[in-house]
Formats: sequence, structure tokens, C-alpha cells
Amino acid sequence: MPQVIDIIRLRRRRTEQKARYAGWGLIFRTLLGSISLFILIAALVLALFQSQISADLPGVRNMQAHFGTIGREGYEPVRFYDRNGEVVLFEAFNPHATEARWLYVQDEGLIELQEHTLRALLAAVDPEYLSRPKPTTLGMLRDFFTYWLQGSVSAPMHIPEALVEAQLLPLGTDHIPDTIQQARIHLLGQELSREYSKSQILEWFVNSSDFGRDLYGIDAAALVYLGKHAGELSLAESALLAPIVLQPSINPFSAPQESRERQVRVVETMLELGWISGGEAQAAKQEAIDVQKSDRQERTPLQEILAVWIRERLGAKALNRSGLTVYTTIDAELQQQAECTLAAQLLRLAGGIGNETVPAADGSACLAANLLPPLRPRDQGLNHEIEEGAFIVLDPQTGEIRALAGQVNVSIEAKRILYPLIYLTAFSQGYGPGSMILDLPLEGEDSDKTSLVSSSAEDFQGPVRIRTALANQYASAAQQMLTIVGVEGVQRIAQNLGFNLPIWRGEDGAETDLWEVSLIDVSAAYGVLAYQGQKVGAKLTEGQASTNRVDLDPEILFEVEDNNRRLVYRYHPESRPVVSSQLAFLLNNILSDEPARWPLYGTGNPFELGLPTAVTAGTSADERVAWTIGYSPSVVVGVWIGNLSEVPPQQLEISNSAAAVWHALMQYVTRELPAQDWAIPPGINAIEVCDPSGLLPTIYCPEVVNEVFAAGTEPITFDNLYQPFQVNRETGKLATLFTPTDQIEERVYLVPPPEAMAWALEVGLEQPPSEYDTLTGEMGSVPGVAIRTPESFDFVRGVTSVNGEATIEDFSNYRLQYGEGLNPTEWIQIGGENRARVASGRLGSWDTAGLDGLYTLQLIVVDGEGQLFTSAVNLTIDNQPPDLEVILPEEGQEIDSESTDVVLQVSASDAYGVSEVTFYIDGELIEVVSTPPYSRRWVPSAGGEYAFYAEAVDYAGNAIQTEMVNFEVLIGE
Repeated sequence: MPQVIDIIRLRRRRTEQKARYAGWGLIFRTLLGSISLFILIAALVLALFQSQISADLPGVRNMQAHFGTIGREGYEPVRFYDRNGEVVLFEAFNPHATEARWLYVQDEGLIELQEHTLRALLAAVDPEYLSRPKPTTLGMLRDFFTYWLQGSVSAPMHIPEALVEAQLLPLGTDHIPDTIQQARIHLLGQELSREYSKSQILEWFVNSSDFGRDLYGIDAAALVYLGKHAGELSLAESALLAPIVLQPSINPFSAPQESRERQVRVVETMLELGWISGGEAQAAKQEAIDVQKSDRQERTPLQEILAVWIRERLGAKALNRSGLTVYTTIDAELQQQAECTLAAQLLRLAGGIGNETVPAADGSACLAANLLPPLRPRDQGLNHEIEEGAFIVLDPQTGEIRALAGQVNVSIEAKRILYPLIYLTAFSQGYGPGSMILDLPLEGEDSDKTSLVSSSAEDFQGPVRIRTALANQYASAAQQMLTIVGVEGVQRIAQNLGFNLPIWRGEDGAETDLWEVSLIDVSAAYGVLAYQGQKVGAKLTEGQASTNRVDLDPEILFEVEDNNRRLVYRYHPESRPVVSSQLAFLLNNILSDEPARWPLYGTGNPFELGLPTAVTAGTSADERVAWTIGYSPSVVVGVWIGNLSEVPPQQLEISNSAAAVWHALMQYVTRELPAQDWAIPPGINAIEVCDPSGLLPTIYCPEVVNEVFAAGTEPITFDNLYQPFQVNRETGKLATLFTPTDQIEERVYLVPPPEAMAWALEVGLEQPPSEYDTLTGEMGSVPGVAIRTPESFDFVRGVTSVNGEATIEDFSNYRLQYGEGLNPTEWIQIGGENRARVASGRLGSWDTAGLDGLYTLQLIVVDGEGQLFTSAVNLTIDNQPPDLEVILPEEGQEIDSESTDVVLQVSASDAYGVSEVTFYIDGELIEVVSTPPYSRRWVPSAGGEYAFYAEAVDYAGNAIQTEMVNFEVLIGE
């Protein structure tokens, strides 16, 4: 019988055990609760994550109706229609595969598809497809949990994922980050696998996969590549076609060698999986396969553009989508007329006589070709060996492309067609159409940049207005202006207009003339000018934007509907100003000035239409391509004709090629439109100027013209090129005080700037005489009587020291006097009589205060008998400093240096000319400018506050300094 003490010990032991078990239970329950809470939170997080990535995903049951009802299934290719939805422009399906069949795959067997063909597809794409179990909810959560932690999809893309990516994933979502997009595809693929049988999914896959060359479905691929239906394929043939779906560009037509290598890998995979025997594998590798001849017509440029555009807008798989309907912006009637017009001109240039024509694609007459200018006699019957051409017609007010053909996307050297951008950049820096530019032979590094056949001085025009230089494509003037405004400035203008302008550089880093652009880009850029500085187009996401164009793109797709007529995409044009209407007007005013082009093209040239039209033209540096791009306020037409190959065309000129087609198309497009000119925007003023200086006319200016200027850039000084000179008509020398008045006549000469003097002399431009009349007899030069300084026609101011000689035999005295003009009628004595000889030194000082203009200073020496001996000089007195005012920057202005350099600009004028203007930033000299306009671009090294001032000096040495202008430079991080 237990003792009491044993019972107590037993009870105590049990109590301790209960307490110990109770503690472990509490720990277990706490751990279980934490795990449950973690699972709940994880499930909630994963559910939230899954709901976010699947927010706009369609239900997988849509796949059932995607290819048609049961028994009537089929793959419907993407179809592109014209803007009215009446004409099919492009059907993205190989025309040689029209007899392709829908192949059924059922659980109990195959219909019209052999097992080795199906096995080859699986071996190439997804070997574990048939054995992989259907996904479960837990498995899907596990996959997403792994994705959430690792940031990557847990499994590679398989057949269900490939199918939903091509046929079910919402279009236009390529901009979604890759990891998120892959998760969306994975989610849809797993839901599809849960909803449908493997055989059904496989049936959809084999009948819709992309096999390259616009072939969708394996039966279409078998017909075109091998000339038989898929049900007749051998093992070797099946293995050849199967891997195409992985990379459609690698197919028996496009890459026969690589296709063969992939075929061998598929056969080896099938052998490794035990699906074929070694003998079958060996036979398949050795089997000779009769691949059909690739006789399919390639896509037309228009079709290729449509294919590229829909991929840009809606994603890389957009052309795979069965049943997609695309309505384009193309005007089918205009497209046909433009195509036959281009074809007709190419036919004429191939040796025609000028009346050749080509019917439109629908067999109707090519009416637009009747508007082609007649061939010149020297072009008739000559094969110009021109291979191709391209055109584009677009609406600048909507950004819509109306017609196009040829290689509109290929980049071609086009510096001359971009000359207007150089001058547009100059206009943004204060120049105007009337500003003077020098068309001179270039020197040094720039000597090879004019791209002219001859470098003779006669081929250059010297001083010309910008209007004349641009309208006549003066290459040297454009290069001179490019040097002034800077390449970077032109690049910024180009980017604002909508495209990147690459400036090619040679191995030494020096800039070259290879400015390459595509027809579509440069036409869209000029469309901005046509619409008075407004750019209109489709705003693209970062993932959609092409590599060549920027921000707003022209549009060729108007609406896209899926196979259920649901709207997938619609063009909503956006617009923004990229160039001021004033700058656009200045350029349009030049490019639409028909008389300004006459020196180059003559009257009655192809650019004259009888309505306001701006146009620019040019050839590539190698003379293989001729460009013409012109526009009215409502339409832009761009054309190039030539050879992209190395074959040189014969006698290719702008007028007989691109300009002729442009002329016909522009007339045809605008035939029913009212003539419309560009309205003059506020801030544009028209004044009379002297040609070619562009300055205010004087009575000596032989040609005064009306010119337009942006407000604030009008000239405020008078012309200084045409200058009058008093000349002795008998000797041809400059008249002096001693020239008989009846022999003096006033002649006006064009005096070019110093940098153009060498050109003027070489071309024989008559210059004013440099010698003065010599004195004879009593009034002639006498030793010991001379004014040495100042020299004749010097500029003087203030108190001027007069130095020279006053020493003759029997010297008595001398005096100084002055009179107004070259031949004064009145004299004023300077000081008194001087009785000391001066062999060589100071004769006296002359206080010119209060005097202004041309004066004659005279020395009179008197001998003991009272006989007078004289010496005189003609001087210009200028005691007034120049007028000087800071235009830019403005006081307190904040400037974002990332979007533009700092423009330093002043207005400087003087009655007799400004010698130089010096710019200072914070007291440090920035640059000395000696010719107008007095502006330069300055690149700050850092952000912060700066102080700008300028100093101007005239030819007499009068100086003036502006007030300090404070501004701030902002540089973003």
C-alpha cells in the first residue's frame, strides 16, 4: 500500500508534467497561429498581386470563339482597309497558302495530322506538354509566391503561354515591364490549361502559330515551304518546319542552312525522348527535302509600313492575332494615283519620250500622271538608269498619312534638303530673311563642305540675303550659317520638329556632311512648318516609340477592331507648339517665294503651281538621290527618286525627277482645295531694305525690296555696302581738295565686307579707287609741307594731335585750318600763327568737340615772300559713342540650360559703323563680335547667378558700356 509520501510525490510529478505539457501546448498553438496568420497574409498579398496584374486580362473562355464556332474553325488573317473601309490594302497572309486547312486534334486520335508531326512540334517547343499535369490553385499560388520573391516567372513559356500571348493578351501593352507582362502571360496560360483540354489547346496552337513569311498554321507552312498539306509531311519535313515557330525569321526560304541545323536538333530531341528510334532519326537526318522555290511576292513598302506600324502601336504579336481588322488613314484612290504617277515618271526616265503612262492598280486611268511636266528634249529617249523612288502624302493638321510608296523609312543623306533647318535655327537667334550672309569659297577645314563641282570664285555670289541663299540652295552660304549657329542648335531644332538628326563624324572627330534622314521623318518635320509651328500626331509610350522619331508620330492606323468588333485602338491626335508661328512664317515666306528661286531654276519650273506652296529640294552629296518636299497649309508631299545602290544614275537632276512627281501629286491633291496662304501672325513686320545688305536703304541703294522681320529684329542702321565716292572723271582717282570741281563726279560702288574682298577682286567686281589725285604745279606736293597724322580718311574724335612737317627754305610761319566736306568753301583757323619750324613732329592740336561728319584739315606754310604751300587730309569726325542695348538675357531671367544654351544678344548701332562688341560674364571676357547681328550662344559651366554686360566701340574709338544685367542659370539634377 503506497505511503502518503509516495502519493504526494506522484501528484507533484503529475502536476509538473501537466504544467510542462501546458507550456509546450501554448508554444505550439502560438506557432500554429503565426503560421496561419502568415499564410493568410501571404495569400492576401498574392491575391492582391494577382488581381493587379490581371486587372485588364480577358477571360480565357474568349478563346473558344476566337477561331470560330465548332466545326467551322479557321484562322482569319489581319486585314488592313483604306480610310473608308472599302478597299483591302493588305491581308497579312501568304497568298500561296489560300488552300490551308484547319487541322483538328482530338484526345482519341489525330485528324489529318500524323503523330510524328505533332511530336516534332512538341519536341521543338514544349516536350513536357502532354505529361505536365493541369495546374491547381495551390500550384498557381506557389508559382506566384516564387515570382513575387524572385521577380521572375517560375517556369519557361510553354504552349498555353505562347498561345495566349499571340491570341488573347490585350494588345498595346508591350510597355508593361517584362516581369509583370510575363506574369500576366503565365497567369492566362495556366487558366487556359485549367479550362480546356490539352488537345484543344494544341489544336489552336498548331493552326495559328507564326511560321514566318506571313504563314499562320502548320498547314499553310507545309503548302508554301514544301508544296503539300501538313498531313502528308514526313518525319524529316516535320522536324524542318517545327522550330520555325520559335523564331519565324529563320525558315527554309530566309535561312536554309540554319533551318537545317535546327531540324537536326529537333530529330535528336525526339530520339532522346524515346519518341523515335535510332534508325528513324538517322533516316530523317539523311532525307533530302524538296523545299519549294520562294516565288512569293514580297510586301510592298506600304504593306511593310502597315506591318511595322501595327507592331509599334499594338505590340510585337499584333500581326499574329486572328480576325483583327485595321482601318488605316490611307486614301485608296490617291494611293493608286500616286503609285502610277511615280511609275510613269520612272518609265519615262528609262528611255521614254514623255507621254508614257501606267494604269492605276484597279485598271483605271492614271489621271495624276497627266499632270507630270513634259520631259525636256535632252531627257527624251535617254535611259537615266534610275532604279526607284518613294513618296509620301500627309495631312499636317491631323498628322494622318494619306498615301505612301517606296522606301520612306530608309535613311538617306539629305543635307541640302535640310538647309531650311539651318536658317530656321538662325531665325531663332535673331536673323531674318533679309539678313546678309556671305556665299564665298570656304577655306581650311570647311573647304570641302560646299559639295560643289567647281570651287571657282565665279560660282559664288558673295553678299546675299538669306532669302536668296536659301531659295537657291547656296551650299557655301549654308555652311557659313551653320558655322555661326552651331550644329547642336540645328540638332535641337530638328528634335523639336520631331526627329533625331545624327551628325556623322569622321575618324578624326570632325563633322561631315552625311546628315541622314528618312522621307517620312523630314516630311513630318516640314508638316510642322505647314501647320504654323504646331506638331500633330500620335503620342507614343516609351515602349511604342520608334528609334528614329521623337514624341509625336505621324499616324497611318485610324481604328483597330478585334474579331468580335470590339475597338482595340483608335487614333486620337495630339498637338503641341514646337516652333513659334513667327519663325514658321519667316521660313514659309522664303520657301513659297517663286521669284526668289528663278536664279537657280528659271521661270516656269516644276515648283510653280499657281497657289501658295512652300518647297525645298536638293540632291544627296553623291548625286544618287534627288529630293523634293513641299507643302501648303493643308497637305505635305515628299518625293525622292534615285538609286540607293552604288549604281550611279545618269543625268539625274531635281527638275526631271523628284520635282516632276511632286508637281503632279501636289496639283492632284490640291485640285479641289481653295488656294490658301499662311496668315501673317502677330509680331511680323514688313519694311523696305536694301539688297543684299538687308539694312535700311539709302539714296545710293540700287535695289530696294520689301522684306519681313520678326518684331525686334528689324534693321536700325542704313546700308553701308553701297558707298558714294568723289572721283576725278579724267584720272579715275579719288578727288581731293585740289581736284578741279568741273572734273569731280560722284560714283557709287558696292564695297563688300573685308572677308569678301578677295572674292570681289577675283570676280572682277569694280571697287572704288584707292589712290588720290596727285598735286601738280604750285598746288602740288612740296618737300617739308605735310600732315603725317592723322592720315586721310581716318576717324578722329575729341582733341586730336596733328603731326607732320612745316620746314621750307625761307620759312616764315604756318597755320592749321579746317573746313566741312571734301571741298570746303569756308575755313576756320585752328589756333594762331606758328613761327617755329617743325621738321618732324607736332604741328598743333585740334579740338573736334561739336563737330560731326566729313571734314578737311589743311596745313598752310608761308615763305618770306608770302607764297603759300599747302597739304590737306580728309577726315571723318565722330564724337558720339554707339547706341548699345542688351536684348537677351532679360534682367532677372531664369534660364534652363538643359533645354537651351544662353543667348547673349545686344543691339548696337552707330552712324559710321561699329568696330566691335565685347561680351562679358561676371567681368570675364566671353567673346568679341565684329559683325552684326551681335549675338552669340554661351554654355554655362554650372548653374547659378550671373551678371552680363557688353561694350561697343566705333571706328573713332568711342566706347560705351551697358548696364549690368543679372540672370540665373538653372541646371537640373
